[in-house]
Amino acid sequence: MSSRLPDNRLHDAAHALAGVAADFAEQVGRRPTLAELLEILGWAALGPLSSRVTFTALMEGGVPYRGPRQSAVGELDDAVFVDASDLLSLLARDGERRDDGIADPNELSSRLTAALQRWGGALADVGAGSVTSLTVDVPRARRPKVGDVLAIPASSGGYHLASVLARNRFGTALGVVEGTVPVPRVIGSLPVPAPARRLPVYTDDRLVVSGAWTVVGHDEALLALFPSDPEIYHSPEPAWPGVDLGEFGAAETASGEMRLLGVEEARAIGLLDGSYQQSFMPEELERLLDGQPSSASEESR
Repeated sequence: MSSRLPDNRLHDAAHALAGVAADFAEQVGRRPTLAELLEILGWAALGPLSSRVTFTALMEGGVPYRGPRQSAVGELDDAVFVDASDLLSLLARDGERRDDGIADPNELSSRLTAALQRWGGALADVGAGSVTSLTVDVPRARRPKVGDVLAIPASSGGYHLASVLARNRFGTALGVVEGTVPVPRVIGSLPVPAPARRLPVYTDDRLVVSGAWTVVGHDEALLALFPSDPEIYHSPEPAWPGVDLGEFGAAETASGEMRLLGVEEARAIGLLDGSYQQSFMPEELERLLDGQPSSASEESR
């Protein structure tokens, strides 16, 4: 299929770009620079491109665009990013798809360039119509590092955010922020302290490596909400030969330190009613975050 958009959709995309710029101006008190507009679109690309991306621009005469480093994007609310995500989804509709089903980044960049030229609005530093081409850098999926923030798709739309707390012999420990966000950005989007689930969870990083879960940033502040050496918990039954699990169970760190639990902590964790699970397959964790029972809890009923 040609990358050329039907004229009515190009008109709608240009109108949507103007709306994103207007929302920015209303919130910040000035028009966005091209760099800020492209930064917003880069954050919003997780929907059609399954990743946060970086757009770079060539201007008239083949001159590479070099925008100011100062950015007010962190001050914006989610509505601007939702509108930008809707715009990119509009541009990606009926377009080329890669083998993995993701929108073709080069075609999306071409269509976005056409929408900028059709809009032609005045930005803080350049005119949108003077952009002659855009290129997009899609980062490769990688194994997460401690402090990375993951976006986990929610079944009802939006994303769960989770901080990578540790990678150790138990697996990958995640501290999960309560609720969902429409666009998974880190800068300026989370209150500190953020509302966090009480217990970290262990899983593996298979869906991060595959790109199904995306690293959307790095935020050391979120680590302070969770223990640096997250524990797993052991029920007193069945007993371990030579290991004291106490009357109500015990907690173990990855370094091997054990501590006995009191009845209230054991009840809160779910050891007494059998609802606690030491680790989750990534697909199970998605169901848990969506409020659906895991296979283990279903089997225990």
